[in-house]
Amino acid sequence: MVYRSFGLDNLDKICFQFRTVVKEKWVRTECENIITFDIETSNGYMDPNTRVAIGYDHEKYKTEEGKKFYKNSIKCSLMYIWQAAVESYGTDDIYVFMGRTWESYIKFMERLSLMMTLISNRIAPGVPLDQLDLKKLKKVASNCNSVDFHVYIHNMQFEFQHLRNIWDKEFAKRKAVFARTMRRPMKASVKILKNKCILHDSYVLVQKSLNKWCKDSHLPVAKLEEGEDYYLPVRTPETPLQEDELKYSENDVVSMVYGIREYREKYKILSDVPMTQTGEIRRTCISKIGVADPAWSLQCYDVTSNYTFEKLQDLTELFAGGWTHANSWHSGKLLKDIRCFDFTSSYPAVMCTRKFPVGKFIETTALDIDNIRKIKDFMKRDYAYYVEVEFNKVFTKTRNTFWSRSKTKEIVNEVCDNGKILSAEKVVSVMTDLDFERFLEVYRVESFVIKRAYKAKSDYLPTSMIQVILDYYKYKTSLKNVAGMESLYNESKQFINSIYGCAVTKIIVDEIIYNKTGWDKDSANEYTFNKAIEQILKKAQWTTYQIGCWITAWARHNLWDAIYAMDKKVVYCDTDSVKGMFTDDDMKWFDAYNESIWKLCEEVAKERHLDIELFRPKTKDGATKEIGFFDREDDCVEFKTLGAKRYCYKVWDADKNKYVVKTTIAGLPKKAGPEKVKSVNDFVDGIEWDPQSSHKLSSTYNDNQGTVEWIDRDGNHYISNDKYGLCLTPEEFKLEVDSDYKTLIGVLTAATNQTLECPSKILKKWY
Repeated sequence: MVYRSFGLDNLDKICFQFRTVVKEKWVRTECENIITFDIETSNGYMDPNTRVAIGYDHEKYKTEEGKKFYKNSIKCSLMYIWQAAVESYGTDDIYVFMGRTWESYIKFMERLSLMMTLISNRIAPGVPLDQLDLKKLKKVASNCNSVDFHVYIHNMQFEFQHLRNIWDKEFAKRKAVFARTMRRPMKASVKILKNKCILHDSYVLVQKSLNKWCKDSHLPVAKLEEGEDYYLPVRTPETPLQEDELKYSENDVVSMVYGIREYREKYKILSDVPMTQTGEIRRTCISKIGVADPAWSLQCYDVTSNYTFEKLQDLTELFAGGWTHANSWHSGKLLKDIRCFDFTSSYPAVMCTRKFPVGKFIETTALDIDNIRKIKDFMKRDYAYYVEVEFNKVFTKTRNTFWSRSKTKEIVNEVCDNGKILSAEKVVSVMTDLDFERFLEVYRVESFVIKRAYKAKSDYLPTSMIQVILDYYKYKTSLKNVAGMESLYNESKQFINSIYGCAVTKIIVDEIIYNKTGWDKDSANEYTFNKAIEQILKKAQWTTYQIGCWITAWARHNLWDAIYAMDKKVVYCDTDSVKGMFTDDDMKWFDAYNESIWKLCEEVAKERHLDIELFRPKTKDGATKEIGFFDREDDCVEFKTLGAKRYCYKVWDADKNKYVVKTTIAGLPKKAGPEKVKSVNDFVDGIEWDPQSSHKLSSTYNDNQGTVEWIDRDGNHYISNDKYGLCLTPEEFKLEVDSDYKTLIGVLTAATNQTLECPSKILKKWY
C-alpha cells in the first residue's frame, strides 16, 4: 500500500531496519530502508530588465519578437514540489512524503534523520513525530551513535543542481561528491544532524530511463508518461496541482523503491549495492574470473603493475571505439532493396574467439615487426604489437574510408570524408597491429616509418572468462520472453552488453572536484596515475586495459573484412552492423564468413576444453544463435544516408502490418524524425524541426539566478531567491550536412554519373 502525506504524520508509522556494517577501516550503523527522492521544476525565461519569468509558449516562439525574447532571456528554474518515498521495512507499505518548498524538505529530512537516530539507539519517541520538541530531541540525539542512510535519485545531475540551494556547503566538503565528468555527480553525501545521508544516482546503476527500467524489470508501479507539453507551463510552490500531477510525482519515487529492492535482495545490504552498472559487472568478473582463476589474476596483476604513465598514454591513444560511417559514394541518394546484417554480440564474440596481448608490452624494433607480419594470420602469431607510425602521401584505395582524423597525433594537408581520412600528406598515429595492417591494406601509402614499436605475448583469454561470457550469452539467448525468468534475462543481457565497458575503464583520467567555488578539474598526471594503479591492484585482477583496446580493434577488423570484400556495395556501417546493395552471390560471402567463425569457435573450444554447444545456444523456440555470426536483419526497401548517424529507411513493421519510415538522426529523439519525414525521399539536407516538433530539450545551468518574479499558469505571481537552477528548454533542430562533406558528395555524384574510374583517380583530379 502507498500512503501519501504532505506532512510528517506518517513518519512514526514506518518500520525501520538497522544493521552493523563492518568494512576494512570502519564500523557503521546503517539504515536498510530504501529511500528515493525526486523533484519537479518549472522552467523560466526571465526578462533581464524586469526579472519577471514566464513559461515557454510555442506560439510566441513563432514570432520574430518571441524568438528574440527566448534567445536573450535569462534561463532559470524553480522547484515547485519535492517527493520522497520511504519503504516500511518488512512490509508492503511505502510512504510518500511531499512538500512544496525547500524549507519543508529540510524539516522532513531532519525529522527523518532524528527518527533513525532515536530508533537505532532504542529511544522510543513516545508521541507522534510532529508533536516532538525538536530542540530537546536534537540534544538527546547528539549523545547517540550516528546512522548512515541511502537515498536514490534517478539522473541525479538534475536534482543535484537544485539541492545545491540548501546543501552547497555540505557538498563542498572534501570528497563529499564523486563524479567522473563535470556537473554529473554519481554519488554525494551530506550531514543531516549527526547522520550521513548518501545520495546515489540510480541511472548510472541501471543505465536506463526510469520508464524503461520499470518496463524491463516488470516493476509493479510504472512511471507515468508526461504530457506533450508537460514542461511548458509555470507552476510555483503556491500553484494548485491536479491529482494526475501528484500521481505522476508519486509514481516516480515509488517505482524506484521497487527497482532498488531487487538490488538489495541481490546484494543483501544497501552499502554493498554497486555504484554503477559496470561496477556490478566488475564484481561478477572479480568473483568468477579473478578469484576463481588465481594464475590468470596474477598474470593480469603483473601486466597492470608494470604499466607506466607513458605506456598507458599510448594505450589510451590507440584505443578506438566502433567504426561508424556512411559510404560517401552513396550519400544523399535514394537506394532500394538494401540488405542488412548484424554481428551477434560482437564484442563478447571476439573475447571468446580471438587472441589478445596477455603479457607485458616490451619495446621492440621495426625489423621485429616485419618478421611478425610475415605470418599473415593474426591467430597464428605468438605476439601482438602496437606501433607509433608515420605515413607519407596517403590516399584511400577504397570507397569507404577507414581511419579517423581524431585518432592522429599529427596530420598535414588532410582531406576528410565525414571525419575519416581520405587523403593526407602526412599522418602520425599510434595503432594496434590490427589497425596498422588494415591501414596499409586500404590506403595507398608512398612510405611509412615505424617510430616506436612494442610487442606482447598473444593468446586466447582464459577458460574462466570465456566460460562466464558464454554462460551469460546462453541465458540472454534462451531466456528472452520466458515468463518468470525476467530477472536472470535482464542480468545476462546487462552482462553481455557491459563486460566490454569494464575492460576499457580508463586509468588515466582527470579528477573532477566539487568545492567552495563549484565544479573544478585537476588534470591527470603521473601522481594521480600511480594512485589509480595502486587502488586497482588492491582487488583481484581479471583483465587488463590493453585487452579492452584489442576488443574494439578486433570488432573493427571483422567489420572491415566485409567492407573490404564488398566495398562498392556497402552503404552504411555502425560498429557491429553493415547495410548494402548485396546480391544473392554476395550472400555466399556472409555464409563463408560465418563458417570461418564457427571454425574459430571449434578451435577455442578444443584449446580451452569447452563444450562447443556453448557457442550456439538455442532460443526458446529452438533456433540456434551462434555467437559472432553475421545475422540477417530486416531488409530496407528504401534507404538514404547523409553521413554517420544520419539515415532514413523504409522497413516492414509486422505489428502494424505495413511498411513504415524510420530515422536515425544524431541529436534528435527517435520519434521526431518520422513525424517530419514522411517518405525516405524527403530525407534531405536542411530539414528543420521547430521546438515543438523536435521533442528535444536543451539544458542550461544557472549558478546565479538571484531574485526571480514568476508568473504561473494561473496568472499568479511568486518570488523566489534560489541561487542555482537548471532550465530545460524546447530546442529547434536542423539537419545540416557539413559544407566539406556536401562538396565531397557532389564531386562523387558527378564522378559516378560520368565514369566508373576508381575513386583515387577521380579525386586526385579534383584535389
